[in-house]
Amino acid sequence: MAPQITHDAHVLANMAAIGPLDCRAAGCEGRPYMPKAQRTDWRTPPALFDKLAAEFGPFDLDPCGHPDSYASQHCTDYWTEGGLVQPWWGRIFVNPPYGRGLSQWVAKCAQDGLWGPATRVVALLPARTDTRWWQQYVIRESGNDYDDREAALVRFLPGRLKFEGAKNAAPFPSVVVVWE
Repeated sequence: MAPQITHDAHVLANMAAIGPLDCRAAGCEGRPYMPKAQRTDWRTPPALFDKLAAEFGPFDLDPCGHPDSYASQHCTDYWTEGGLVQPWWGRIFVNPPYGRGLSQWVAKCAQDGLWGPATRVVALLPARTDTRWWQQYVIRESGNDYDDREAALVRFLPGRLKFEGAKNAAPFPSVVVVWE
């Protein structure tokens, strides 16, 4: 039997009053408006890092680390810059900046995780399944630049993470992606 979905009457009334989003009328050229994020650095919650390290680590490298980050302090080595251009090795933990350069980080994760020299890459990412980087490097839709190998594991995290040092939970869902 299919699960039953219920809605409050006031929610349905508000949805009916608003109506569907007409992107062209809103001037967003095919994309709903998304305000610019106030930050791109979201430090991994220590409890989550410990669980990932127990399952997939210990981690040898955090290529986009920060000296004050719990995750960086618990990797054998970390870099504060140059992580996209230097070769990665061993077991890698990545929580990249979530700004416009995110796709470059995900491409590097997939390339080094699938073809080496890294033996495993574990990335904490925003769950943005509608993006090109997700389609190309996580689920490997046909027409990608390489072959049909995709991430070994995609684990959607329940709820919204409260990142280290943040007052509130993140405004987006998160996912752990593993390439090996």
